[in-house]
Amino acid sequence: MREAQSTRSLKPATEAATVPWLALAHRVAGPMAAASVLLLALVGCTQSIRSPEDLVRQVQEIGCISRCQETKDRCDSDARFDYAQCQAGYSTSKRDYRWCLAAGNRQCGYPWWSCSENRYGYCSNRYWECHSACRRVGG
Repeated sequence: MREAQSTRSLKPATEAATVPWLALAHRVAGPMAAASVLLLALVGCTQSIRSPEDLVRQVQEIGCISRCQETKDRCDSDARFDYAQCQAGYSTSKRDYRWCLAAGNRQCGYPWWSCSENRYGYCSNRYWECHSACRRVGG
């Protein structure tokens, strides 16, 4: 019974090998699909360059946008650091507040401040303003 099952499971694979045009289609389809995708990516998704000045302008625009992205990355990093520092300061103040209450003091001053300022939105807005300026200057 097991031999019958194993020969049944091999039948579709051997059938493809016995039909020559089917085997050829499997070998050709992969490279043709890859070539088609590559051709579309190179031709369909690029702006045409009409003159050397266009090339220079596009390179300058890409450089400008790259600098905008670097500035955004630094801004995001600073925002993460500021948030971590704020959380650390709040945790320390909260601990001191609890110790003050545990000591029986009534006027301990509650450590209330928010560390949830959205600096990431600020960084993103600055990036898009910079990006738009690069497009206006380049275009």
